[in-house]
Amino acid sequence: MTTNAFPPKNWQVKYAKRVLRKITELTGVEFESHLTNEVTKEDAAEYLSTQSALEVNTKSLWDVKFDGVTRNPPQTETQFYTEGIEDSQRNEGSSWYNRTMYVDKDCLMPCYTHMRQYNKKGICDFYVQNNVLDNLFPVTRSCENSGNFKPIDHETHCEECWYCRERYWGFGRII
Repeated sequence: MTTNAFPPKNWQVKYAKRVLRKITELTGVEFESHLTNEVTKEDAAEYLSTQSALEVNTKSLWDVKFDGVTRNPPQTETQFYTEGIEDSQRNEGSSWYNRTMYVDKDCLMPCYTHMRQYNKKGICDFYVQNNVLDNLFPVTRSCENSGNFKPIDHETHCEECWYCRERYWGFGRII
């Protein structure tokens, strides 16, 4: 498994590790390896303009990549669409919306997008069906606060950004 973290989202590696540890604790499944790549703000432009991403991914043992991004709430949930800040590529009708597989240009491997058919309410249903809502959900993170709402500490959700509101809509709670 590989997790890349680019500014300003360098917290993604920390949360990915927490989620994997919790999955192992809950299921007994041991992940063979978890490669991480944390890039500083100073190095981000250089990193993205080199073959570093390609090298990290092609030197790994995997032939395939999975993307865990989910679908937006339906357009009928107007509380999300009045401010124009949604992640519009996740909207119904976008070219992204129905794509279930593509070749990732950075690592030249197939990327399966199995979660795109579900919005956060669908993910909540999956958690409930698998009896992991109370154990796994609290260690996940949705917040993309970049300091616009509250000081950034990356340990708490801001509860105001698009992604926090989407999380609350889908799960009925933030934590």
